Amino acid sequence: MLRVSAGSSLQHKTQRNQLYSAAEQDSERGDNRNAKIAITGQTGQHQKIVQKKGIEQGRVSQQSQRNGEELVHVENLSLSDGTTYTGQILKHRSPPLKHGFGLQLWKDGARYEGDWLNGKANGKGTFYHLNGDIYEGDFIDDRANGNGVYFHKNGSKYTGEWKNDLKDGRGREEWEDGAYYEGDFREGRKHGVGTYLWSDGSTYSGGWSNNNIDGRGKYVWPDGRSYEGGWSDNKLHGQGMYVWPDGRKYEGSYVDDQKEGYGIYYWPDGKRYEGQWRNGKQHGEGKIVNAKGKQRRGIWEDGNRLQWIDGSSKRDHRSSFNGTMQGGEVQSTFQNQNDSLIMKGTISPAPSTINNHHQNL
Repeated sequence: MLRVSAGSSLQHKTQRNQLYSAAEQDSERGDNRNAKIAITGQTGQHQKIVQKKGIEQGRVSQQSQRNGEELVHVENLSLSDGTTYTGQILKHRSPPLKHGFGLQLWKDGARYEGDWLNGKANGKGTFYHLNGDIYEGDFIDDRANGNGVYFHKNGSKYTGEWKNDLKDGRGREEWEDGAYYEGDFREGRKHGVGTYLWSDGSTYSGGWSNNNIDGRGKYVWPDGRSYEGGWSDNKLHGQGMYVWPDGRKYEGSYVDDQKEGYGIYYWPDGKRYEGQWRNGKQHGEGKIVNAKGKQRRGIWEDGNRLQWIDGSSKRDHRSSFNGTMQGGEVQSTFQNQNDSLIMKGTISPAPSTINNHHQNL
């Protein structure tokens, strides 16, 4: 069984505290022979209570019926796997078969308390890990299946659907710094569609694959920049639109976080460049169109215009931008005198930003 367990109902808590306090104390002392007998109230309309002798160094305190099955209650029952069980078992079964409600203690300090069916955790229960983590939710055949909450000792938690001990379906992960992910999971990883909010205010909504940003989605930075389009393995990839808060905009193709192929770059004053890009820079044939619609075609290489196609073949001198960079992008107008754009760095979120929280809980 996975070292987690399913969530218990509120009505069981008082009974648990009374029923298992003595059992846990005796188990810690390793004194099963002197374990106390806990007398519990009726748990069903057809319950019968009788006193029985001890079983396997444990004690039987009552007998009842559940769904037509005769049950007996035992305390500090030592099982062949080294665990200790206090709770209900099926009568006349050898070896004893846990069935009903019970508490199981492991030698390392872990414990499960909740529902059992034919010897396995089935229904609602809570599993307390040795490291302080707690799972509370549904179980089927000793595995977390259904809905449950996993509380980490560090304060983070997951609330949502489970399948065969893994997060699977819809769920929400939350961290103490305010970050969260809400969306689809598959086999324990973010997969499908989901929204991630970082503690710095950055947000992403869109596709995920195998715990990575992938597919179509929109990322918004705290400074107002945004990108909406294709992603692959946490990088801008495919067709997309990148917008700056000062009015600049790029629409076109990206490959591995860089402008690549055909794209259009817009300046705040209405001028634009339409043409080819390579490694984030103008490269190949393109044209400059001013705010009034007048256009001129040219050839660019590595971010520098080589010539106008209308006849001028004089290569322009290289120029560069001396300004401020943020998030891999120049933060002010950076058109040089030759209508070239000097691009440096990457415009995607830094890997440490994307991956800071979205690994598995």
